[in-house]
Amino acid sequence: MTTTIAMPSSAAAVSNSFPLPETDQELPAEGKSSQYRLLRPFLFRSPDPGGYDQAATALGLRASQMPKRVFRFRQRLRALVREEMAWTVCTPPELEAEWRHLVDLIADGEPNDPR
Repeated sequence: MTTTIAMPSSAAAVSNSFPLPETDQELPAEGKSSQYRLLRPFLFRSPDPGGYDQAATALGLRASQMPKRVFRFRQRLRALVREEMAWTVCTPPELEAEWRHLVDLIADGEPNDPR
């Protein structure tokens, strides 16, 4: 039996309200709280043209370095979420189904496979 995670219906709502407890603790503990604060808005959406410029300047980076930073941040979040989701299911196929469901909710605001 899989457990459906209730999520806000839009990516904007998710990015503003989604709790990131492990990430919230990891980066500040490593002295990277400003980096975390500046990267978090890019977790669930791509930046507008020039959107990385201000964050890059604040981090002392070139804007061309931002996509890689955001990519790594997203990878870490993805790993943490999958780790937490694994506690709610019994098998790897159930985990994959839940993961796809979550991604669908974030991307479209609606699940592709109604449960």
